Amino acid sequence: MLLIASITDWRKGLIPNSLVLVGAVLGFAEHIAFQGERGLPISLIGGAVWLVIGRLLWMTGKFGGGDGKLFAMISTYTGVTGVPDILMTALVVQVIVFLIEFARGRMSLHKPFAPAIAVGSLALLLWQIVSMKGGL
Repeated sequence: MLLIASITDWRKGLIPNSLVLVGAVLGFAEHIAFQGERGLPISLIGGAVWLVIGRLLWMTGKFGGGDGKLFAMISTYTGVTGVPDILMTALVVQVIVFLIEFARGRMSLHKPFAPAIAVGSLALLLWQIVSMKGGL
């Protein structure tokens, strides 16, 4: 889902609602499958909280609308608490992209955020895997 969101955001500057919806439904299903009926509220609350936060960030011009919905989708997998780490990692990735672009003489601050969100999500997933196993 994150790869598709990244590609469509890069090419078209948008993240399709249908993609976010399918991803969220899969997140709900994942929580139910692994945590039973107590997993659904974790997933629903995470999605709802980050949907509201994403909407507020969009309304203030800090995020694109699709970026907020993408974080809401991610939170259906991670719950409320997983997204801040992903957001911070994605922001670091985005700053690195801006610095590289500035060094190349490309001064545009308008870059799709979904690829950085995907990299941030994968980086934190890998960190969790390494942490659980005690290193590579």
